[in-house]
Amino acid sequence: AESDLTGLRIPEELRPMFRHVQGTDAGMSSKPSPDVILKCAAVLGVDVTRTVYIGDTKRDAAAAKAAGCVGCLTIRRDSTNDDDLGADALISSFDQIETYIFEHILIK
Repeated sequence: AESDLTGLRIPEELRPMFRHVQGTDAGMSSKPSPDVILKCAAVLGVDVTRTVYIGDTKRDAAAAKAAGCVGCLTIRRDSTNDDDLGADALISSFDQIETYIFEHILIK
């Protein structure tokens, strides 16, 4: 499944990383409900318990945990503590995503 990324605030260089972008459709609850995450996993045909969610708010972390994601990373460029956001880890750039997944999730 592919999504139209037109109009989204996803930097051009990151767009190849996404096969689907899911928003809150009619009838879906917004985060911290897991609806958006569960719908995205269903569209992509993946087991949500084998996914990592990346967000930047407490609501993102709560939605990821409610959906059953294996992990939740929070992107922060400031000194906010990841414990305050409820995420499993705090990263400061997209470059750290792959490293975190390999070191903390795949080798568990």
